[in-house]
Amino acid sequence: MRTWVALAITVLACSVAVAEKEDVDGVSSEKLQVKKDGRKSYFLIHKDGEKAPAEGYRLLVVLPGGDGSEAFHPFVKRIHKNALPPGYLTAQLIAFKWTPDQQIVWPHQNNKVPNTTTLQKV
Repeated sequence: MRTWVALAITVLACSVAVAEKEDVDGVSSEKLQVKKDGRKSYFLIHKDGEKAPAEGYRLLVVLPGGDGSEAFHPFVKRIHKNALPPGYLTAQLIAFKWTPDQQIVWPHQNNKVPNTTTLQKV
């Protein structure tokens, strides 16, 4: 019985992984940094083979919820694939964790993380 349960779990996990990959087929991304600063990372997402529009790309900037981590990347790729018309790029920002117990995911000038140095301007 345990063998069948383990086999079923393995097959289910593999099926989910394949479905997730197929769900974002045709969408690529590249992890980049602003001025080579690891605290300022983002994914640039685009549809494979899409040519740049004559008027230039439009840009959707996504600040993911939750902890703002890279874990939201598959979800944001699905947004790009299924919700945007041609001619868009998506930039998914990745939240930097300044302190272990940080509560503010997206700090800014008026909403700072306590006990940290001043945030540098980009």
